[in-house]
Amino acid sequence: MSAFSMAGSLRTLGLVAVAGAILTAPLAAQQELPDSVQEMLAEYQEKDQRFRELSQQALTGSEELQGTLQSVQEQIEHAMKEIEPRTDELIQRLQGLQGEMQAAQQAQDAERMQELMTEAQGLDAQLQAAQAEAMERDDIQEAIEDYQEDLMAEMMRIDDGAEDLLEALRELGERLEAVLG
Repeated sequence: MSAFSMAGSLRTLGLVAVAGAILTAPLAAQQELPDSVQEMLAEYQEKDQRFRELSQQALTGSEELQGTLQSVQEQIEHAMKEIEPRTDELIQRLQGLQGEMQAAQQAQDAERMQELMTEAQGLDAQLQAAQAEAMERDDIQEAIEDYQEDLMAEMMRIDDGAEDLLEALRELGERLEAVLG
């Protein structure tokens, strides 16, 4: 498979979002699913775990990949700061809220805890919006795709079945999406 089709396969992993949501669903809801769907979910979980392990192994074994990932993260952070100039301030406030929440929890002050949670959710929403907008930029998307291609190449160097594993995940994701809607 060419680098272009590998990148395409990596993009199709977005299809497995449905499966990811189901994997985090309450166990009772999963138990109501037909056996065939539960088997697909179990297979997906197993393959996803293997894919994650292989991805981590590739990343930890390659200083070049680690550097590329760091660079991509810095590009995203820079773009976020262009979009939302108060990014650092928002992050610092979120970090400060953690301590305030712990104090409110220890004091069993439910009203204060709710206020802090509401503020944290608002700050988080602002940061997520800036990140989402940053991720839409062509230069960021290109950097991410380049990183993903390099990561996949390293994974294939470690295990020549990595590409087949990715394809199996994609196919399972599509099947789960069709079944679960």
